Amino acid sequence: MQKTYSRFLMSLLGAGLILFTTTYSMDYSLEDLEIFKAQNLITEEEYQILKAELEGTSFINDEMVYSVIVNGRVRGTHLKLLKKDSYDYIPLIEFLNIIRFKNYDFEKNRISMKVGKELHKIDIDWEQKVATLSDPNRKIQFNESAILREGNEIYVEIELFKEIFTNSLEIDTKKLLLKTQLTFSTPFEIDTSLENRLDNEFTRENKNEIIYTNKNRLFDIGYMRFNVQGELSKSKGENFETGWTGDLEYQGNLLYGELTTSYDVKEKMLGDTYLYYPEIYKNHSLEFGSYGTVERELGLSLKKEKGYFYVGKDIVIRENVPIGSRVELLYLGFPIAVQYAENGIVEFQNSEIKNDREYTLRVYEPNGKIYTIDINTAVDFRQQNKGEIEYDFKIREDHDSRKYASEGNIYYGLTENLTLGTGYIRSIDTSNEKIDYLDLFNAEAVYSNYVFRMPYTLVLGGEKGKDQRTKEYLEAQIQINNVKLRTEYQNFGLYYDLETVRSYTIEYNPGNGYSIDSNYYINDYYNEGTEKNYDIGVSIYKNLMRDLLVTGEYSTGNSDGDEYSINLYYTGLHYVNTRLNNRWSDNGKDFESVLTLMNKNLWDALDFSIEFSYSNRDESRFTFRFDLNYDNWLSAGMFAGKNGEQNYKLGVDKVVDLKDITRNVESMNSSRVKVIAFVDENSNNIYDSGEKLVDNVEIKIGSQTEVTGDEGEAYFFGVPNGILYDLNPKIRKPSYSLGSNKVAVRGTNTGTIEAFIPLKAMVTLSGVFIVDEKLNLSDDDIKDIYDNTIIKIKDKEGKILENTIPDESGIFYVSGLLTESYSVEITYLGDKLNIPPLIETIDLKYIEAKDNEIVLKFREKGIALLKN
Repeated sequence: MQKTYSRFLMSLLGAGLILFTTTYSMDYSLEDLEIFKAQNLITEEEYQILKAELEGTSFINDEMVYSVIVNGRVRGTHLKLLKKDSYDYIPLIEFLNIIRFKNYDFEKNRISMKVGKELHKIDIDWEQKVATLSDPNRKIQFNESAILREGNEIYVEIELFKEIFTNSLEIDTKKLLLKTQLTFSTPFEIDTSLENRLDNEFTRENKNEIIYTNKNRLFDIGYMRFNVQGELSKSKGENFETGWTGDLEYQGNLLYGELTTSYDVKEKMLGDTYLYYPEIYKNHSLEFGSYGTVERELGLSLKKEKGYFYVGKDIVIRENVPIGSRVELLYLGFPIAVQYAENGIVEFQNSEIKNDREYTLRVYEPNGKIYTIDINTAVDFRQQNKGEIEYDFKIREDHDSRKYASEGNIYYGLTENLTLGTGYIRSIDTSNEKIDYLDLFNAEAVYSNYVFRMPYTLVLGGEKGKDQRTKEYLEAQIQINNVKLRTEYQNFGLYYDLETVRSYTIEYNPGNGYSIDSNYYINDYYNEGTEKNYDIGVSIYKNLMRDLLVTGEYSTGNSDGDEYSINLYYTGLHYVNTRLNNRWSDNGKDFESVLTLMNKNLWDALDFSIEFSYSNRDESRFTFRFDLNYDNWLSAGMFAGKNGEQNYKLGVDKVVDLKDITRNVESMNSSRVKVIAFVDENSNNIYDSGEKLVDNVEIKIGSQTEVTGDEGEAYFFGVPNGILYDLNPKIRKPSYSLGSNKVAVRGTNTGTIEAFIPLKAMVTLSGVFIVDEKLNLSDDDIKDIYDNTIIKIKDKEGKILENTIPDESGIFYVSGLLTESYSVEITYLGDKLNIPPLIETIDLKYIEAKDNEIVLKFREKGIALLKN
C-alpha cells in the first residue's frame, strides 16, 4: 500500500511538473520561480529542475550523485556533476572538500593551491584562461567554456580537470562511480604539517565538545549469547528422533583487547577463543588465540584490514561483525547473498564476487540497528604510498606435529611509485619420517606509473630456500581504456616439477553491463614437456528495471568444459527480497536452482528466510528451508528434502549483559556507560581527585533516563555502539551549570564508557566599596559617589555579562558566574572626584557556601583593588 501510494505521488508530481512546464515554459522567469516557490505552488525539487532548465543546465544522471574513489580509496558518496551545453563539469570546491584539502586561496577570478608533500603550485586563472603548474613546469591554455563560476563553486570541464589534477579519471554512469588517480597525494595519505594543521583546526573548532568512548581495559565483564535449540528430525523410512543443541558465545574486554569465545554445551567443547585488537597500528589489526574444537591450535596474525582475501582465484569477503548479526552482501544496491555471523565473523564466497568491484555489507544487528561496510576489491599489488608501511604476519600451530608454521611480509612505500617488500615462509615438511621445517625467503619490488595516461604496474620478485627451492617471477599489468592486459612469468628451481609458468590475461570491461576475460596458460615441466590451457569468461550484470538485477556468467576452456549461470535479484515485493540462482556445469549436464525469499527487516521483531532448491545431481532433488527469529529471543526453523529428510527446531536465542542480567540488552555490539557528574573547580574539564561529586543530575541516553546518586554516578546498559549520543544533562540544582561544554558518548566495543560531566559551579561575586577618610566626604557625598559608579563584568571574549551599581552601603552582587577569568571595569561618572576608570582581571574560584569577594577603595588619585 505504501509503495503504491508513493508511486501515485511520484506520478502526480511528474504530471504536475509536465503541466507546469507546458503551461508556463514560455512565460516564467527566475523571479517568477522564486514567487511560485514562496507561495508553495511548486516543490523544492520542481524548483531546482525548472531553474536548471531556465539556465540551460542539468545534472548528469537522474540520481545526481556519484561516489568518489581517489587513489584507490572511497572518499565520498555525494559528488554532483554538472552538464551544460554538452560539456560535463566537476565542482572543484566540493571535490577538494571531499579529499579534505583546504590549502588554497580562492579569489575573484583565480584559485591558487599548493598540493602534495612537496607543496607544488597549481594556479588557475579563468580570466586569462590559463592554468599554471609548477611540477611539471607548464602552462595549460583553455577555452572560456572550460570553467564556470557559480556563487562559491567553480565547475571545471572534465577534460581540463583531468589534465590539471589527474593521471587518470573514469566516470561510470551506470554504477555512479568517479574513479581517479591524482597527480599528488591527498591529506588522507600524507603525514605533513598541512594535515596536522587541518587536524588542529578541527580540534580547535570542537574544543568545547567532550566525547567519551570505550577504553580498553585489563578486564571488563562483557555479554553472553544463549542459543539453545530443541530439535526433531527424521530420515526416510525412520521415526522422528529428538535432540538438542546448546551454544554460548561471549564478548568482553580482556588484556586491553576484545575477547571472543564460544562453548558447545551439549558436546562440552570450547570453540575458537581469541583476542582481537582492531586498528592497533595504522589500519592493522592484531589477533591471537586458540582455534579449533577437539584438536586445538594456537595462532597469531597481524595484518592490514582490507575486508577480503584470495583463495586461489576466488575472492572471499570476510569481516568482524557483532555476534548474532545478519549480514547482506550488496552489489549495485541489490542483496546477492545473506549470512548470519558465526562467532563474530561473517564470510562470503560465491561466483558473483569479482575483482575491481564495489560491494557493500549491510549489517543488521540483533537490536535492529543497521550499518554498512564498503568493500573495494581493487587489485593493488600491495602498493603503498610514500612512507606507508604494511605488515602481514601470521603463525599457526600444527596439531599433529606440535610445530608452528609461519609467514611474514613487510611492504614499504619508498616513493609514490615504488614499493619494496620482503618476507619469509616457514612451513612444516612431512615428506620424510622426520618432521622438519622448510624456510623460504622472498623479496619483491612493485612499481606503478603512467605512460600516455595509461596506468601500469610491474612486479619483480623471487623466493629462495634450500635444495633448489627457488622461484623468480615477473608480473606486468597495463590499463588501456577499457582493456586490461596482464601477464605473469614464473621460473622454478630444480626441486619442483614445474620449470616455468606463463599466463596471459585480457580483460575487457566497458562498464555498460558486461565484461569479457580470457586467460591463456603455458606450463613447462622439467621431465614432462609442455601443457597449455585456456579459458574464456563472459559476465553480464544488468538492471532490467529499477527493482530487478540480472547477472549471468559463461565460461569455457579446454579443461573444465562449459559452465554458465543466470541469477535474478528482485527487490520489488513489499515485504521480501527475492533471489533466484541457476547454475549449469559439466557442459550443461548438471543443473542446480535455488529460490530464496528474505524479509526486508520491515519488522523489528521478526526476521525470516525461506529457501527452495532443486538439483538433478543429489539424491534430494528438492529441498525446503525456513528460518525464523522473533524479537531476538525466539528462534525456529525447518528443513525438508524430497527423500524424506526432515528437521525442525525451536529454541531461545538471547543476549544478556553479565554485569546486570536483568537489563534488556539486545545486541553484543553495545556498551555500558558510567556517568560521573562533578564540580570542575579548576575549569580544566578533567576530574581531579577531591573535586565534589554532584547528585540529582538527570541524564538521558537514547530511551534510557537515569539520575546520578549520592556518589554522583549513574549507569546505563545496552547503549548501541557507533552512535553519537549527546548527554544533555538536566541539572536540578540551580547552583551548577554545564557552561559552554557539550558532552557526548560513542561506543566502539563491548567495554564500559566512563563519561565525566564537568559541572561549573554558579558562583557569586560580591564587592564592597570604601572611601578614603582623607577625602573628608560627608555621608551624602559618599552615597552620591556610589550612585554614580558603574561596575561592568565582561567574559574572556569581552562580552558584557552584567552592568550594576553598588547600593547605598557600597556593596554589590553579581550572581550566576562560572569559575573562570573575568574583567571588572569600574567607572565613576560623577563630578565630585576626578579619577580614571579601573580595569582589573579576576579569577573566580569555587568556595563551597561562600562568595568570591573583592574590596575596592576610592582614593584621591583613583580606585584601588585592595582584596581579590
